[in-house]
Formats: sequence, C-alpha cells, structure tokens
Amino acid sequence: MTENQKVAFVVISKNGLKMARFLTKLLGGDIFCLNKYKEDDCIGFEKVTEITQNIFKKYNIIVYIMATGIVVRSISNLINNKFLDPAVIVIDDAGKFVISLISGHFGGANELTILIANFLNAIPVVTTATDVHNKFSIDNYMKKYFMLPNDYKELKLFSVKILKGEKLNIYIEEQLSEFSFVKEIINQIPHACFHFNYLNSINYDLLITFKDNLFGSVILYPKILHVGIGFSTKVNSSDLLFAVEESFKKYNLSIKSLKSVSSLEKKVQTNVFQDFYEKLCSYTFVQKNSFCVEKLKAHEDKFQGSDFVKGAVGIGAVARPCAYLSSKKGIEIFYEKMKGVTISTFIENPKGDD
Repeated sequence: MTENQKVAFVVISKNGLKMARFLTKLLGGDIFCLNKYKEDDCIGFEKVTEITQNIFKKYNIIVYIMATGIVVRSISNLINNKFLDPAVIVIDDAGKFVISLISGHFGGANELTILIANFLNAIPVVTTATDVHNKFSIDNYMKKYFMLPNDYKELKLFSVKILKGEKLNIYIEEQLSEFSFVKEIINQIPHACFHFNYLNSINYDLLITFKDNLFGSVILYPKILHVGIGFSTKVNSSDLLFAVEESFKKYNLSIKSLKSVSSLEKKVQTNVFQDFYEKLCSYTFVQKNSFCVEKLKAHEDKFQGSDFVKGAVGIGAVARPCAYLSSKKGIEIFYEKMKGVTISTFIENPKGDD
C-alpha cells in the first residue's frame, strides 16, 4: 500500500464501525456508515449499492465490513478490468475472516488482506491461484516495477503457463541485465529459458524490453528511459511532442518505457512545456523534472555546448545534462537536433548512482 492510495471503509453495524475506526488509525482512509449508526466522523448512506456506485471509481481500495453476498451484489455491475478496478476486501462483522475479493494482485488486495488480518488477528482468505500454489505472479511483478504490458488480456495466458509448469522462452534486452527486475524474474522462474539476443525464429512467451517492433505473447515495458529537452521560444507544445514521438520511432524505442521528461527550470515553467507534458500524459504517465542552471553547470563539461545557447540561458547544453541527471548518470541512447528543439534520451543507471 502506497501513501497516495485512497482507502474507503464501508460499514453497516456498530461493530463494523468500531473495527473501521481501529483500522483507519493504522491505514488512514474514510469511513462510510449506514445512516442508522452514523456518527460525526463518518459519511452516511442509506443503501450499500448506492454508496458503492458513488465511491467505486474514487478510491483505490474499498474495505467492506459485512457479508460477502451484499458486497458481490453491490459491485457486480461495476467491475470492468482487474488492472483498473479498485482492490475490494471483505471483513465479516465479527472480524474472524479478511477476504481478498477482487484486484488481488495489481490492485494490492491480497497484500492488504494479509496486513489487515494481522492487525485483527483474523484469518486471511486469498484464493488467487499463483498465491495458493506459491508461483510467480506477473501481476505483482508488473506492479512492483511499474511496467506496462502490450496487451492485458495475454497476461492471464502467461499465468496459466506458469501454473502448469510449462517451459517458457523469455527474452530480456541485454542492456537491462543489471536491473533488479531482471535478476528477480530469473530467480523466480528458474525453469524458463532466458534469451538476451532477439531471434525471429523463437516464439517468446515473454519479452522485457524498451524497444518497439519486437514480437511475443506478452511484452513488458519497464520505465527506464529519460528524455531531456531544450527548445527555443519559437516552438509550441506540438513541436515538442512531435520531437519526442518521431525520435522514439527513429530509434525504435517504446514510449511506454518513458519515465521522465526534463528541461531547464524556466523552460519547464512555460505554458509550452506544460501543454506538451499534459499531452504526453494523456496516453502514458511520466515524471516531470526541472533543473536550475547551477545544477546543470556541474556537468556542463561532459557535453558539447553551444555559445548561442549559453548566451541565451546561461549554459551551453540543456537536453543532455537534464537527461543525464534524470537517469541517475545513465547512458545516452541518442541525441537529436530538430527545428528549434534538441532532445536527448538516456537509459537509467541500474545502480541508481547520484
């Protein structure tokens, strides 16, 4: 459970309210209570189905303290996608059982179920197949390392292969070999055949890459690419977006692996950069970093600079040192100059050196 996750507790009894108060002290969150038992620290409601309809898309985690049947009927018409739906947990009114109902892996219901059960000295009920059989969970793996897949539907088929113990062909980009997520999956799936050279002749069950135009059943894109941008006052947000998209196409990089975009502090504050960032985030979430001139100057000697740029902003290079710092002193993949725009992309340093 992360700090920015919103938790809702839905209760319909005095005992449930008491339990919810205890858990909010440990986990935080809002309490929704049946009007009959509502007190000042609660938000009241008349019907479980109605309050569920109101909060289902507003909270990351919803904990119901009531019978499972009531919850199932209340959420049945709202469930859409296990990667988008909130985690739903059910606790019986006596606090004997804590049940992970939906979004067990990606939503975090399984993990939180065990945590709450420990708090209440209750029995956790987790029925996800990979957990029951102590197998590798691709959902948990993706969530842990903030990876995006090529196709959510294919993930289930991969999990079936894991459960059956089938031999798997897994391709991993060689440049990713030192990342912790690579070391973990090699340890977690010891029976798989791992490849670090891509061959068209092999039908890969899983690929972990930051490149486009590779083929396999499941492709996971780790967030490890960092873009630095320098631009003149003559360009607009569409020009910046075009520069990123076209350069990624040119170098066969996946936009799904983009982790951050950055520039000089005063450039990031412009409407042009803000509009560009919003357009980019409309289809892939990325971080936004800004650097002051003094911070970049410490690394100015590592990159070829421009006297013109130095006269305009106080430093001879912007794109490259920005990407370099954002990537924790990683390795540059490309540097491009377009009309009024310079763009550099670095792959993150797996050791995380500052």
